[in-house]
Amino acid sequence: MKIYAIRDKLNVYGYIFSNNEHNNYYMEINDRTDNHSVFFHIFLEKGERVINKDWTKRYVEERTIPIDRQNIVDILRDAKMKYYNELLLFIKAKGKSSMDNYYLEEVEYGEIVDSVKLRREKMILDFIFDNDKLIIFFKDGVTKVYYIKDEEELKYISNEEPFLSIFGEEIIFNSRVRYTYDYLYNNGKEVDFSYQSLRNYMNKNIYKTGDVTSTLGCSRQYVYILKEDDKLKPMNEDVFIKNDVIRFLGK
Repeated sequence: MKIYAIRDKLNVYGYIFSNNEHNNYYMEINDRTDNHSVFFHIFLEKGERVINKDWTKRYVEERTIPIDRQNIVDILRDAKMKYYNELLLFIKAKGKSSMDNYYLEEVEYGEIVDSVKLRREKMILDFIFDNDKLIIFFKDGVTKVYYIKDEEELKYISNEEPFLSIFGEEIIFNSRVRYTYDYLYNNGKEVDFSYQSLRNYMNKNIYKTGDVTSTLGCSRQYVYILKEDDKLKPMNEDVFIKNDVIRFLGK
């Protein structure tokens, strides 16, 4: 992971956290600094301090050479780039723009301001989606439940399978519905159920086909027949719940 401070000579206004290889990145705002640009103020006024990739990309694109520039092939060749990548062009130009005095500076994790560092201790490790709620396991050990009550959001997430972004900064359903870790942490209800408890449960109670054959004293072919006859329901092709297998023994 690469980290780039967005700053001027006096202040650091935010950071871009990036995996340059795969063109994944997002931004954290340093909310303890005055005189932010209009772009940052739009989010801070709404209490948002974590900017997802879509909005971060807009920020980057506003400050870099567009892909439809007439001489873009020459520009990429001079920059020793084989293909267009808005973030890499942005970094090569050190994030400078005629709009302000901001520039980019690559930093180590230990150099970022404490408020952002502490906030990122609450990033998402994992989550469970169940109908209209998210059960979120955060990096600091806290687990919270977030109930999705907005009718418009519920409409857009029907039949959607959410996923966690690579940095753990947000849960994404689609382009319309996505929740940052900061939002979920501040708006979720804390529950007494740890991520380690979930891992312990999975470690002790998830069976593969080989475990099922050992427990039932049967062949893999017999397990296949049980699945086909709907007498033993797997979670997927080769994963079972231990107590489902135990219950089958009692039938």
